[in-house]
Order: sequence, then C-alpha cells, then structure tokens
Amino acid sequence: MIAQVLMALVLCPVYAAPQDQPSPNILRNSAFTACANPGVPDWWGTGAPERIEHWEGCYGTEEDSPVPGTRSLRLTSGPKGQCFSVQSHAYGTPPGREYTFSIYLKSREPGLVAALSIGDRSTRVTVGTEWQRHVFTATPQKGHWARGRLVVRFGLVKPGTLWVAAPQLELGDHATPYRPADADRPAAPGEPAPTGPAIPADAPPVAQATCRKVRRGPELDGRAADACYEQAERLGGFTDITTGRPAEDQTECRVVRDQRALYIAFRCLQTRAGKVPAKVTRRDGAVFGEDSVEVFLQPNPADGRYIHLAVNAIGTQFDELGFDTTWDAQWRVATYREESEWGAELKIPFASLPIGSEAPDEWRVNLCRTAVRDGARVHSAWSRVYGGFHQPARFGKLAGMSRSDLAIYAYELADLALAAEGTNKLVLRGRIVSWPALARSARLTVTVRPARGKSLRSERTVELGDLAKSPTVPFSVTIPADADTLQAGPFRVSVRVYNARSRIAAHRVARTFVLTRAAPQEGPLWAVFERSYYTNEPTARLLVRWQGAPRTAVHVTARRAEGEPIALSLSPAGGPLAPGDNLLACDIKSLPTGEYRVTVSAGSGHGPAECEVLYGLTKLAPAKTEVKMSRFNRGLLVNGEPFLAYAQGIHGANTGWWLDDIAEHGFNAVVASFPMYRSDEELQKDAERVRGFLDECLRHSLRVVFWLHPGKGAYPPMREAAVRTITAFRDHPAILCWYLVDEPEGWWEQSEGGKQEADLVDLYRAAKAADPYRPSQINWYSWRPGRGGYGTLDATDLGSLDRYPIARTANPMKSIADIVSLMNTDCRHRAQPTAFWCQMYGYDDAVREPTPAEERCMTYLCLIRGMRLVYYFIYKPMSPDLWASMKPLGDEIATLEPLLGHPDARELAVGTTADTVHYSLWRTGDDELLLMAANAGYERVEGTFDLSAEVGLGRKAAAVLFEDRSIKLRGGKLTDSFEPCARHVYRLK
Repeated sequence: MIAQVLMALVLCPVYAAPQDQPSPNILRNSAFTACANPGVPDWWGTGAPERIEHWEGCYGTEEDSPVPGTRSLRLTSGPKGQCFSVQSHAYGTPPGREYTFSIYLKSREPGLVAALSIGDRSTRVTVGTEWQRHVFTATPQKGHWARGRLVVRFGLVKPGTLWVAAPQLELGDHATPYRPADADRPAAPGEPAPTGPAIPADAPPVAQATCRKVRRGPELDGRAADACYEQAERLGGFTDITTGRPAEDQTECRVVRDQRALYIAFRCLQTRAGKVPAKVTRRDGAVFGEDSVEVFLQPNPADGRYIHLAVNAIGTQFDELGFDTTWDAQWRVATYREESEWGAELKIPFASLPIGSEAPDEWRVNLCRTAVRDGARVHSAWSRVYGGFHQPARFGKLAGMSRSDLAIYAYELADLALAAEGTNKLVLRGRIVSWPALARSARLTVTVRPARGKSLRSERTVELGDLAKSPTVPFSVTIPADADTLQAGPFRVSVRVYNARSRIAAHRVARTFVLTRAAPQEGPLWAVFERSYYTNEPTARLLVRWQGAPRTAVHVTARRAEGEPIALSLSPAGGPLAPGDNLLACDIKSLPTGEYRVTVSAGSGHGPAECEVLYGLTKLAPAKTEVKMSRFNRGLLVNGEPFLAYAQGIHGANTGWWLDDIAEHGFNAVVASFPMYRSDEELQKDAERVRGFLDECLRHSLRVVFWLHPGKGAYPPMREAAVRTITAFRDHPAILCWYLVDEPEGWWEQSEGGKQEADLVDLYRAAKAADPYRPSQINWYSWRPGRGGYGTLDATDLGSLDRYPIARTANPMKSIADIVSLMNTDCRHRAQPTAFWCQMYGYDDAVREPTPAEERCMTYLCLIRGMRLVYYFIYKPMSPDLWASMKPLGDEIATLEPLLGHPDARELAVGTTADTVHYSLWRTGDDELLLMAANAGYERVEGTFDLSAEVGLGRKAAAVLFEDRSIKLRGGKLTDSFEPCARHVYRLK
C-alpha cells in the first residue's frame, strides 16, 4: 500500500528548496488569526464537543507560534482522557492526486503521539516539546462525506496537549516554505473575520471579452461549428477556483449574439476518456452534483441581482434570478457527449432576461464548470473567483451589449401571483417594471397550461404612462376557466410582453403556480377554525374574515363524507358579520367524532356569500397527549398549553450528560434521529433503547421532534416502515411531532426506487392516519413562493426549512430574513405553523459558527416572521461563548412563549424599517402589545416604529424586555438604536 500511494514522512527545516511555480496553500485561515468566536479559528473544526462533557479549555488559539504573523492552535484531551482531531474545511479539491501536508507541532510532554491525514490516507508522528515541521505526502483515494471533497486532519492519539501551527496543503510531492492561502487577507489579532469569501489584494483582474453581433445566430446542436462563431472571441484559460492553477480539465467557450438572443457554446475537454454520466432530469433539479456548466449574467451591475443558468451533460436546465428558482427563463440548450469531451450550446433570448432600462453597454458575466472526478467536484471558472461561483464582484466584463440596440427588451415583470376568483376564472396579477422610455403601452398575452385539460389564453393592453414619473405599473389579466380546470393544478403560466411599436416579444417569463387550499384571499369570505382538531372542547372558535358590507343570517354547516349536513349552533347566534375579522363560537359538544367539511354562508339583501372553511373540522376522542396547532396565531398547544419549540438538534439519541447539558442551557425540545423500521424484528430489537431515550427526555422536560430516516429503496416499503415506526411509539408523551423526510429535493427522485413527488403527500397522509394527534412535517432547503418546497405545503403540517449562510454571503442575516419573510407570507395564507433550522455548526462544509449575536438575531428573525418552532443544527458548538449564550436566549423564549401563544394573540403588523430592521407587532391579550425587532445588518442603525394607530398619541413609554430599561414614545412613535445583529423587544400594556 505504501508503494502504491507514495506516502512519505520527514522532518523538514523551516525553508524548503525554492520552486519556480510553487503550489498555493489550499488551506484557509492557516494562520489561525481569523476567529469570529474567540479562540475558535474559522475554516477549522471538530465534533469533539458532543463527546467531551467538559469541553471548556480543550481547544483554543494562543500567541506562541514558530511562524511570524500566525497563531498556534492548542488541543488538550478531555478530563477523562478523550482524544480528538481537528479537520479543515471540506475543499472542492479532488482525491486521486498527490498532495503534501506540512504542519508545525509541539507537545507539553515529550513523545506525544499525533495523527495526520489527507483524505483517507493517514500516518502517526511522535511530537517533542520544541516546534518541528512535519511533512506528509500521500495520494488519497477518497475524499470526505461532504460530496467527495477533501479535508486534512490533525489530532491526538494519546492523552496530552498538542500545539499546531502553520498548516499547509499543496499539490506535489514536497513542501515549500509556509505561506497563507491566496484568498486570506492578513488578519491582525482581534480583527473581525470577513463575513464572506475574502478577495486577496493581489487578485488578478477580472476576465474581459467582447461579444460580437452577428446577422444570424447558429443552429443549436451543442457544438460551436457554425460560421458565426468564427467571428467570436475564444474564452478559455479556466482556473481551478480552489488552487488558482489552470484547471486540469480545460474548457473553451464562444459567445455571440444576434438581435434577439445571446449564444454561448461550451466545449468541455476531459483528461480521462469516457462519457460523463448524468442522471438529473427534472427542471431546476440538482444538476450541480454532476458534470455541468454554469452561466452568470448581470446585465445591470447596479441592480445587484444576477441571472444564474446551469445545465448538465444531458441538457437538464436550472435557472434562477437572485436565488429565486421559481423564475424560469425561456432559454434552449443542446448538448453532446463523446469519449474525450462534452459540450453544451445555449440560446438565451433577451426577452427572457430582466435587462432593465439602465443596463450599460458592458454586462458582468462569468462562465463556470463543475467536473466530477472520483466522487469529488472540481470547480473552475473563466474569471477567477474565491470561495464559490456566486461572487458578482469577480464576474468578468462582456462588452458589445449595446444599450440602445437592446432597449426594446427593457421590460421586467414582478410580483406575479395567480389566484382563482369565484368558480369560473383565474386572475394573474403583477407589475410591469422598467419599460423602454419611448413605450406608452404594452400588450400582454397570458397562456395558462393546467396539469390536465386544455390550455387557456388571454390578452390585455396595459397603458404605461411616463417612465420618469412611475417606473412601475400594476396590471391584472383575467383568464376565464371552468370549475374542473380550477382543480387541475399546478398551473404553468407563460407571459409575453409585446412592445406596441414592434411585433417582437420584448419580454417573456414562465412560472409554475399552485393554487393551495388557502390562496391569498380574493373572494369576500374566508374562514378557519382555531385548532387543527378538537377532543373534549365544548365549543370551537371560528375566525371568519369578511370583505364587504355588514351581513346578517350567518350559518355554519358541517358534513361528513357520508351523512346529512349538521347545522352548528353559533354564538353570537346567526351573526352579525362585520367587515374584517369575526369570531364565532360553534357548539361541538354533541358532535360525533370524525372529519367534517364545513361551509360558512352569509346572506342579506346584498346577495349570498359562501365559503368552505380552510381544513374543515376534525373531532377526535381524547388522548393522553394532544399536540394541536393553533391556526389563529400559528403556534402549538401541548395538552392545551402554548408551546414555543426551542429545539436542539442532536446526532443519534444519547442520554446522560447530553440531555443534562441541553436542558441546563434552556432548551425545551430536541430533534433526534431514528430509523424507519423495515420489519417487526428490527423494531423489537431497538424499541427498548428508543423508549429509554424518550423516557429520559421526559424527565428533563424535553419534548422530542422524532426525526425518521427513511433509508434507501422504493417508496412502498418506506411508507410501511414509517407507519410501523409511528404506530410503535405514538403513545409516548415526550413526542412533539413527526419529522418524516429531510431535504427531499436533493435526493427523493434521484435515488433508486422510482419515487415521485406525489409520494410525499401520500406519506404525510399515512403518518396523519397513524397518529392524528401530532403534527407531521417534512423539511426543505429550497422554497418556491406559493408552494413551499418539493412536495408542496400539502405534504406537511409545518412549513419547514433549513438555511446555513454564515460566512457564505456578505450579509447572512439578510439571507435569513428574506427567506423567513417569504415562508411567513405563504404559510400565513394557509394558517400554517412554520419551523426553521438555524445554523449552529461551523466546520465540514461550513466556514465558521455564528457569533452569539448572530445566533440571537437569527432566532428573533424567525420569531418576528412567525416561526414557532426554532431548531438548531447541531449539538454542540465549539465556541463556549456561543453555547453559554443559548441559556439566556432560552430564558427569553420562555418569557415570550405565553405572550405569543395567548389564545387571543394576533399579528397586527409585520415589516421592515431603516432597510435592515425587521419587526412585527402583536396584540397578545388583555389589550397588551408586543413589538419585536431585530437588525439584520452589520451596521448600527436607528429604527422608528409608528404605533399611533394602536396606542394613540398619549402613550408615553414602553418597557424594553431583557434590557432593564424603558423608552419614550413621541407622538405615538418609538425610535431606538440597533447595533449590528441586535434585537429589542418592547412591551406596551
């Protein structure tokens, strides 16, 4: 084995033989100076805290280092002698190549044994009490679980204290003098870590090219063989974004345009013969896990947004605008595959792009490629980027995109929403933004393609007016439809905009819409019961929202699938129904158990109005443990009491000091994983252990989000296993809800077994049938407006998402705020609770852990935007400061729980002020107001909130919870300062 992989272990002096072109250091923050959390270096990490009970003092940075300008990292075994290792970030650098890992080591005790590894190759070294540089050369054959990426590790084999300094990983068979990675800017002790990928001061200029205009574009066949490409500039020289060196598998591109479209042809060369595999076939699927090419277009850099297109080797398309994957451009692609290369040719109509009236003659563009080699993904780009493709500051410049020539396409459609009105029509609403200055009107054609039945079409001319006075014009287009068509969702909607002066389609866009059970209210009447089900309650409160003149003679009728309709007695009897929200109490004491469709009707001289109650009404026999969803405030009730889930995610289901530690830090729940048991024998073998864990959680007053892992294979046995598992443990009082599937968009259809999206809805229904007393959920990593994630919001009781943006974007808090705002909007219309995974981890495929301020800000952004289940991924952080901060945060959650969970709690307002301060105002009962606000930014700002409509002009002050202060109101307005990532909570009685 040693001869095969060429391992070498030597002791080297500080200086190695000079090289003509030394390989760069791949490892970020090798100086250990960038520490967002004190003593915990970014880009490095360990899972040891969850194994070592008393972690404090086992890990941290120190000033002592043999290399000037760097720090050392100290590793001390746990109190019980537990040894551990530290690993680098998981880099997109492939195994199967020769690497050299060098690192300085010293120990407190002579003869300490330490381990070094590169991927799956490792060795042991004996460390002395003086600094020495150790070098390890190997050719790893496997990378890392994080999608085949490569990591290096160092750690203790026997108990003791080990110091490490200046780690370096480079290509080749020998070490060169230490230097930091190209992307690391110098960081002095105490300097805050950058919030996003660092761009070195000596970074090369961005790439530049000119797009030639041709009279006629090419015929799309995947190859750049047409005559028009002879005029095109060759775009090559792709660099590996990790090493900065020329990519091993090079890429050649040609770019031309005609009057109507941009054409980009990729030729992807391969050093290893063989047709590249590709399996993803679903539009907007995970093409990035396969050999693929990507195009980043930013017609107007001042706009901030950019277009992202990607395609794999068999032509599966992915597109998004500003991370919105519901945006679909009408572009075409052709591909080919051969033994030594593959290619893709893209035709991108200008009418599909939001060019805007201010787009300059020079666009920002980048062309990128992912090559999968030995299970690892190698990323390369035309214009050098650092840390990932999504780095618009490093996009190249593409001249030749004449602003006057492309002015006809300066249209954009925004805020598109499709809704059913009554029983015979669909209405598409939206805004036209940034049209050509000379245009006075635009003609819209709307084509609606339901899942079944004939396509529908409608046209509308929109008067635009003066662009200088109003850059946006709202519109609505009515599409006649019959009742059957309205039930045939999802709907594919294509919109074309024609400039009145031209027959050319100046803009076009396609979107998929799902008419959910509770689309934004378009009709005059809407209603929902307070609780997801009822047991021994004598009455059920019904919220009826009415838009129109006052009504009398209100009737509520319940009907089971089989049986006569039952009129429910109301209080107040028969109405009246006033404009706005009305609360009616329905007598259900004598109503038999079952599921009922409920209809609300209101009549008067103005004509009848009727609606079906959202979710209907479910009445069950009483149970020992009842977890109900409150539809009014979108929270949970556990045995009748409000429950705001503050849940720590954990690996496995360990008991003992794990649960002691979690409970002591203020958590009231855990998210713990279990298999879906495929047989009664497997279940019986493990049942005692699972019940023991649930019993221990109950003793610690910890509720359990029971996370089922479905395993591999076809859907039917998976469904059977889920029902078997839920049935076996549903009687345990510790269980809060069932977590059925995690991130299905990344694997459900792509894995073996022929699973389909509709199976997720079926799995949810099977889980609800097995245990109707608890919510069942799936969790996503991507969210489509109006429908949630893959499987839709009909496949879950809880709208749930994970998002881990820390140090991956310039403003991770804004990323969180944007997505939870979208979730809140969609789930509010469905009266549906929401859950969110906040980031707590900081290694493997992450850059660092959040700071305590960031963690608290993330939590409050969730609370502000309606989340009542907040999860943290995952126990336990490396930073003692971060872990210590969770207890006071948990105390705050406990204080807010009865206020936000009050039966009469209602959201009065939600929004943003001062650009980055997100807030929500709640009436929490007893005429009390609660204002929560958090700064999703990294600069100090002043936030002003106008509360005069709710509190009048006479209210003088508000108590600031958790800060032991009050703040004055002036004219009903509250103004306060917000430090970066700060939160304030105001209570007005």
